[in-house]
Amino acid sequence: MTRILEMNPRIKAGANSFLRRRAAESQETEPEKVSVLTGSNFYEEDELAYKDNFHTPYQGKVYSDNFTEIFTTLTQELATPNRAALLQYQDPESFEFMMGLLTGSSDNEKELVHQERERSAQAASYREQLLAHWESMKASGAVEKSNIPTINRYEFKGAPGVNVAIRKYSKVFSKYKFTEAIVVRNDSETFSFGFADSDIAVLIAMEELLMGTAKFTKNSLTKRTQNFNKVVHLHDSFTAGSPLANSRESEVESQDVK
Repeated sequence: MTRILEMNPRIKAGANSFLRRRAAESQETEPEKVSVLTGSNFYEEDELAYKDNFHTPYQGKVYSDNFTEIFTTLTQELATPNRAALLQYQDPESFEFMMGLLTGSSDNEKELVHQERERSAQAASYREQLLAHWESMKASGAVEKSNIPTINRYEFKGAPGVNVAIRKYSKVFSKYKFTEAIVVRNDSETFSFGFADSDIAVLIAMEELLMGTAKFTKNSLTKRTQNFNKVVHLHDSFTAGSPLANSRESEVESQDVK
């Protein structure tokens, strides 16, 4: 049944391309006898296959008419969840190749997914680093905490003359559509930014301390707010792209505005 798939010229070409590339990566110039690869006398002398490190030697079999056993062998490995999981573990490239066929995903689409996952992982790691710094500040006594009804208030110092507070509100304030706020007080003014999502205030404040000037200006906080409010679809993480580069760029733009 799966041989019918290769009646489609595009699919047949894809299977051959996959097979030849794997052979080239293994530095195999010529196929070998399947009987030698498998150690079985069941196969005829003229049955040939590329060795590579396929899940099964038969997967690398070649024919004079350029048909392959790629889809036949991989379909068999997807017959049960356990076999599919084993294939993904032992030969992830073959597994992804088959998933691309079944889902209709192009190479470009798979590359975009891969890039998005990398960005998401980078963003998650960056977020964890910022939150870890916040916890270390609290543990060291650099943050003073005060509790009043419905509000937890955390105060710390920014640049000279700049006092910063992060307020975490109880559910009472949910009707105002925010749960956290950054409150900045300096020699000339006091202002605040409110956020609907948990930890956004902490993330922005820590980035300003670690990556910026720690002056907590309206311009710099506005830029950082825009960055952290962009949500990545996978895992609902926050985009960070290249955190250091983005932060420096934001800081330069903020200074230009002032």
